[in-house]
Parts: sequence; structure tokens; C-alpha cells
Amino acid sequence: MWTNPWNRSSSGHCSGSGRLLGAMRFLGGLMLLAYLGGFGGLSLLAQETTTRPSEVADVVSGTQEARVKDESEPVVEPADPAPLPDEELVWLAAIRSYQGEWYERAEAEFLEFTRLFPESKRLAEAHAWVRFAHGEQQLAREAFAEAVVTFEQLQQAEGLTDIQPIAAAVREAYARLKAGDVVGAYDRLQREDGPFLQGLNSDSIPVGVAPGLLILAEAARKMDQIDQALDWAKRAIEVSDRTEDHWGAWMLQWEIALERNDWENARVAAEQLVELSSREDQHSRRAVAAEALAEVYRASEDIPALRKVLEAGWRSDSGRGWRRRALQELTELDLKTGRVSDARSRLEAFISANPQGNGLASIRLLLGTVLLQSHREAISRPATAGEAPTLLATALANLDIALADGPSDEVRGSIQWTRGWCFWEELQLGVASPALGLDRAETVAASEAAFRDAEPLLAHPTQRAVARLNR
Repeated sequence: MWTNPWNRSSSGHCSGSGRLLGAMRFLGGLMLLAYLGGFGGLSLLAQETTTRPSEVADVVSGTQEARVKDESEPVVEPADPAPLPDEELVWLAAIRSYQGEWYERAEAEFLEFTRLFPESKRLAEAHAWVRFAHGEQQLAREAFAEAVVTFEQLQQAEGLTDIQPIAAAVREAYARLKAGDVVGAYDRLQREDGPFLQGLNSDSIPVGVAPGLLILAEAARKMDQIDQALDWAKRAIEVSDRTEDHWGAWMLQWEIALERNDWENARVAAEQLVELSSREDQHSRRAVAAEALAEVYRASEDIPALRKVLEAGWRSDSGRGWRRRALQELTELDLKTGRVSDARSRLEAFISANPQGNGLASIRLLLGTVLLQSHREAISRPATAGEAPTLLATALANLDIALADGPSDEVRGSIQWTRGWCFWEELQLGVASPALGLDRAETVAASEAAFRDAEPLLAHPTQRAVARLNR
């Protein structure tokens, strides 16, 4: 996930470059939309406190630790009613709920604040927060038309802080963008008398402006105004020093450059994402940045550079998903270029380092495929023919472990497909399988059973046809 740009604290690889390119661009689009959609926290307005969250909750609720009364204790007169909760603690509790994106609770807590402290100097601001929280709930349930009205009306409310009208304008534009009103989203942020443009043109540009610039960029992109979209994204970087804003801007520039086959600018944007991700201890973000850079080299067919990124990826700590995808693609590259031994060593090292890891079925499938290829190479050379039975037995052993791991139907189909070919290889040689302990009839039966199980699970029509024939 995508961290909230208003918050300090947030809440089997497909073969074929075409499918992966589409997946990466889709992923990038989702993450950009997540960035645009998730800046409700307004954390800069929260004040620091040394009070622990549990203490805040106790003060707000008025609860005390319960105990059983001992009859031998002297009778104690009832204490005076508990004093009202401290205004500052109630306020901070509500702010923290909002920052945590618990909007329903935040709405209730700000309403309670207005009830408890009707004379507070923060009363108007609290009422505004109630409406902000309500609008965020509307966005969450995709009631975009209602959210547009909520945030539009909020901009006219009295007693707002300097940043709240800008935030409301940006949220209104986002709601319009999600509702499909791209032109409306674009035009509303560019109103001469609107709070967003006033903030953008001020001497000291508020922090909330950069997310609005990225909404303008996304809207311009959807209207095919690509150069204008790039200008807005670059402006967002200029006006903000926040990592979140820079991340969203570079992600958008990366996507546009890929769409234009502009490999140089795509590389620059991806390298900026890598640099930004190195500032934070977030494995998922580092993985996204690395995959963005890999996609540039993949699309531009710069295989040496791609291999370098993938080699770093499978050894990294940037999340198991990226490590496995990098490992799989490296294996595919090795098989295409005849580096079977390298692929086998790498896969065995990964499994050895993660012996109890969940979801290793796809990695063992890869190892089984590599060992099958090694078997084919071994039997083609007299000097290594004696190794062939052991290679085949090891391949099947890994495939059997992968099958027992409870893989998805798609992976299971590929495992059975590969098992079928292992048995079929022996049959084509016209010999039994001494390493497997099977005679010819048993090998035939095992091959047929594997292809029969694989056929309905295979995605590719050609594979299904071959499996049907081999049965």
C-alpha cells in the first residue's frame, strides 16, 4: 500500500513482456490513484503530545479500572462527579482518529467535542472536521456525487483554518475525478476565486497544494493534454519538499514516459522513485520503485541493465513478492540464453535460505523446470548422460513438494504439466525409470495422470491441446 500524503504514518509473474508491461502500468495507475485518494489525514494540523493513546482514551471515556468491593472495607462516601475531560486531550483523540482514517469514529468524536466544549475557540474548526470526516466516508463508499456536494459546501464554511478550504477544494476535485467528471475536476481547481488557486499563487504555498497539482496532472492526462500534465507534475515537485508529493509526481511522469516509449525519461523517473524509496523503511515502496526501473529496461530491451536490476532484486529485502518475481524473470532469461547452471544455483540458494517459507510452490516449479532442462542437456552428451536419472528424480521430487504445498490452480496446472513431461522424457528414451523406481507401464500411467490433471488448469490453448494428446 500507499501511504496517506497528509499522514506521517500510513495504513506467479506472468511470462511475456507484454503481459508484464500491462500489469506494471496498471499497478502504477492504481498506486497513483491511491496516492490521490488518500490524503485525508491532514497530519500537519495535529499537535504533538506526550500523553499515551490509552491515557487519551481513558480521559475521553471517563472510565476507571473496575474492582470487586471487599465487604470488610469501610464504607466510603460517593466521590464527587468526575470532572469534564480535558479539552486538549479530547481534541487530540479526535485528530488521531482522523489521521488513522477511522472517519466514522472521528466524526463522532468531533461531534462530542462540540457538545462538551460549546465555548471553545476551536468550535468552528471542529464542525468543519465533522464534515471532512463525513465526506471521507462518502468517498469510501463511492458516493462521489454526495462527496462533491459535501466538500463544495465545506469551502464556504466559516471559521476554517487556512489549509482547510484548500483541502476541501482538492477533495472535491478528487471526487469529481472519481465520478468521471474530468473536466469538472480540472476546471474547479483553476477557478480564479477558488481557494486552491489562491493558495497556489500565494507567496508561501501551503502544503495541501501539491496533491491538487497532481489531480490537475491526472485530469490533463485523461484529456490527452500530456505536456500540460507533465508541467503540473513538475510544478508539484517544485512547490513541495514532501516525499509523498514527489513520489506521486515521479510515478505519473514514469507512466507517461512508458506510454510514449520515451525510455530515457522513463529511466530518469524510475531512478528518482528508487532514490525516494531509499529514504524510508518501506519494503513495498522499494519493490515498486525497483519494478518500475526493471520495466523501463524490459520495455527498451536493455537486457544487461535489466539483469542487473533483477540480480539486485532477488537478493534484496524489498518484500518477498518482488524477490520472487525477480528470481522468476532471471530464470527465464537464463533458460533462453543457456545459463541453466546459473539458474539452478540461484533457485537452490533461494529455497535453502527460505526452507519453511510459505508459497514456495512457484519457486520449486521453476527449479523442477530447470532440472528438466538440465536432464535434457545431460542425456545429449555422453560425458554427462549418467547424471540424467538423478536430475530427473530431483526435478520430480521438487515438483511433488510444490504440489503438496497447496498451490493455486494455475500453478498446480503448470506443476502437473512439467511432471507429465518428466515422465514423458523417460518414455521417449524407451527405458524404465530406475531412479524413480517405476517400470515402463507405471511411467506411462504417471505421465497420463499428470497431463490429465493439468489439462483443465492450463491457461494456454496450445498447452491444453498438447496435454490432451499426451494423455
